[in-house]
Amino acid sequence: MKKVDVCNVKVNIVGSGSDLRKTFFELLNKGKSKIYTVNPEFIVDSYYDNSFRNVLNNSDFNTIDGFGVALFVKNLLNSQQNLGFFKLFRDYYRGEVRSLVLTGVDLTEKLLQISNNEGLSVFLLGGSPDKNISFKAYKILRDRFPKIKFVGYSSDSSHKTTGDKETIKFIHKKMKESSCKKIDLLLVAYGHKNQEFWIERNAHKIPANVAIGVGGTLDYISGEVTRAPVFLRELGLEWLYRFISQPQRFVRILKATILFTIVVILNNKKSDKKRY
Repeated sequence: MKKVDVCNVKVNIVGSGSDLRKTFFELLNKGKSKIYTVNPEFIVDSYYDNSFRNVLNNSDFNTIDGFGVALFVKNLLNSQQNLGFFKLFRDYYRGEVRSLVLTGVDLTEKLLQISNNEGLSVFLLGGSPDKNISFKAYKILRDRFPKIKFVGYSSDSSHKTTGDKETIKFIHKKMKESSCKKIDLLLVAYGHKNQEFWIERNAHKIPANVAIGVGGTLDYISGEVTRAPVFLRELGLEWLYRFISQPQRFVRILKATILFTIVVILNNKKSDKKRY
């Protein structure tokens, strides 16, 4: 599967659904695999935080989660073929930019469907403890995917280093109760950066065959937050829907749009200087 460099962060270009299935099984067989969903916020934070960039590049699989990253990748692929900048507009119109995007929500849905078909084990970790998000998501997923072996769930654990020991102890307890030696798929919903650092520190201790940072995916699954209509997602305007429905996300949306663009420009200038 092809990899592309986005401001010094490697991302994978996912082809068909069969490609994803094949990759998932390869990661399951490898064991202790890590999947991250790289959106524009990830790129901005990794540009200024070397440790976060190292964590992202230490993963086994990074999806393109966000229209801004997809635009960057498509433009890069076009430039490598000496295609004009204006082809990007035609690619956008034809949906070729959107086809590169695999959000955390969509990726999770696809992996859960595969897990259900194969009877794999899953653990849900994170989400808001005040709203008991992991439990709400579990109840919905349990009905939707009856063949999955849900080992457990928890929204009470902390993403902080000080809470790692207790969290791992709790997961091991639930594994013992379920007679589960390994968790096939671990969904970690601590929010970006927190969940990636947690996975880097702890996923191998469980062990989990595949651990994925899912951000707010459990919020959507539980019904606490609604996704943008499909037509807005296809146009790359999901950020606009989030801004209207969740104005408290203004700073994050600013980072994912304006600051992301600035980081891309700064990174390009650095790359140009290195060439000469």
